[in-house]
Amino acid sequence: MKYLSEKENGLVKEKSVNGVNIKVKFLPIDYLVYKEFRSDTINGLSVDSIKKSYQNSITFMMTLGPDKENNFDITKVGVANYEEFAQRIEELNFWMKENVTLTVGDKVVNTELAQMESTYGLEKDRKIIFVFQNKDEKGQSILTEDITFTYKDEIFYTGINKFKFRIDDINSLPEFKF
Repeated sequence: MKYLSEKENGLVKEKSVNGVNIKVKFLPIDYLVYKEFRSDTINGLSVDSIKKSYQNSITFMMTLGPDKENNFDITKVGVANYEEFAQRIEELNFWMKENVTLTVGDKVVNTELAQMESTYGLEKDRKIIFVFQNKDEKGQSILTEDITFTYKDEIFYTGINKFKFRIDDINSLPEFKF
């Protein structure tokens, strides 16, 4: 778990723009399996069956929050009233998948699923999970070369943010022990 969070391993990319910190983390299949296997909701499923359910996906977690010099709730930036706040929450919950793509070689892959973590206002940042299909038109894995995660920010106006993940860093993950 520690390995995944250390920036020098290449699986976490981060930058700050106009007071907003954007962090993108590659989530390997073994990590997702471990998180699900630890939960009480698997009802007797094996590690292998859970792993199989993730094998055709690529998952990232993007965290949006204040940078180190700021201390604000990201959902309230530029919001003047409850109506605007409700609109912001709707955008973060339901429209983020429209603003994120993966580029692998010359292919652009659209987001299949985006889900924001519910924090009920207890956190100043928000985490959003993005899932992409890991298959080309021939049914082969697209995880064969470097990946660029692109976030076109139309909410906080930080511009087009690109985060490059090297395939060598992804392939260098240590074996996960269950």
